[in-house]
Amino acid sequence: MKKNYLLAGIIAFCLLLAPAAGAQTYKNSFGVTLGSFNSLSYKSFLTDRLAAQLDLGFNLTATPATIHTKAGGVPVKATGDMSYWTFEFNPELLYQSTAWRGNGQLDWYLGAGLSLGLQEDWNITATQGKWGINAALGIEYIPSSVPFTFGLDFRPGYGMLFNNASYTSVFDWKLAAAIRYYF
Repeated sequence: MKKNYLLAGIIAFCLLLAPAAGAQTYKNSFGVTLGSFNSLSYKSFLTDRLAAQLDLGFNLTATPATIHTKAGGVPVKATGDMSYWTFEFNPELLYQSTAWRGNGQLDWYLGAGLSLGLQEDWNITATQGKWGINAALGIEYIPSSVPFTFGLDFRPGYGMLFNNASYTSVFDWKLAAAIRYYF
């Protein structure tokens, strides 16, 4: 019985990835994302299913963090909660496939990317650098009557905030809605 469920799951997954249901209905799009990450956003399809997305914006985060610093030349490690903002550039590669076609199209996508930028801790007045890696999972609705796309995505990841004296590792996540004009 368990083998039948596993086989049915594998078949359903393969059908979702079937090449007959292409994802691309446009080549490029430009717009904004709003949520825990606010940015200008550009998306371009490199192939029928592979897209590059570039976001430039700011992120407000409150998250648990591990802080690594030196006190008197001795490494010190501490954990705690951090609230900070970052100005970031996020390039990502996304695999996109169609989940539903009707009076419009609903696509799902997954991928991975980077985050590079500057960070300001609300408790510390020094600006630090920031880099991170993240996953991306989302949906995008493409109506057939207007040249706009509407999306919602979740980007969990790992980030590193750093300056000359210390670095801080954080669980870096973003949840945002997007609206883009496509052409």
